[in-house]
Parts: sequence; structure tokens; C-alpha cells
Amino acid sequence: SWTPLNTIDRQLRTIRKAARDNIRVVVDFWHCYTSGDGPERISQLDKDLIYGVHICDSLAFSGGIPNEPVLRDVETGKGVLNLREWVAAVKSTGYDSWWSCELFCKKQHQMDSYDVARELKILMQDLVGS
Repeated sequence: SWTPLNTIDRQLRTIRKAARDNIRVVVDFWHCYTSGDGPERISQLDKDLIYGVHICDSLAFSGGIPNEPVLRDVETGKGVLNLREWVAAVKSTGYDSWWSCELFCKKQHQMDSYDVARELKILMQDLVGS
């Protein structure tokens, strides 16, 4: 969110300039959100340029330089992002490869890891499918 390649348009411009077929993007919901790219922008991506998807959440961000440790300290699915809308945007591109869930919530880091993993698996299956 604070790098020179913080938006999808900048990333795509770099990919075009590189003119290589082995460079793609990872769609990370938190980074997109804090960079101003929402589901509508994601839905315009060429599915062949998507390498993977990081499902994650955020607390409300009002602009400026995002404070990642603060904004990401929320359970996935309990923040401000409408994860169904974000997942639907990716799926609308035709993308059908790997998805992963990111976990930065300090509370969950202290919980039983098997319980947290089980809950996240259920959430991922509900959002993405099996």
C-alpha cells in the first residue's frame, strides 16, 4: 500500500513494460483496499494475470499511509471488507486457481491453532467453495 507498485494499474503497467509471460499479480484484499482498488477494479483483471488470491480483512481505513499492524488486527470475516463481494469480483474474471487466507489478528495468534484453522477453512469453503 505504500510502495511504488501499490495499485493494480501500476502493477499492470509494470507487467506490460517487462513484456514477460512469467510475471503476474497476487490479489491481496487488504493491499487492494488500502490502495484504493476495490472489487470493481479486481473484476476487470485478466484471469491469466492473477497468480493467486489472499483473502484477508481490515479495520476501517480513512486514507494516508496505512498502519498495517493496527488495520490487520481483526479476524478474517469480521472487519469492514465484504468478503463475498471481493471473492465474487475475483470469480467474475474466470480465475480458478489457488486462494489463501491471511491471518494477522493478534487474538487469533494466541488461540488454539487447530480451532483457528478449522474456522478459517469453513470460512474459505463458504466463500470460495470446495
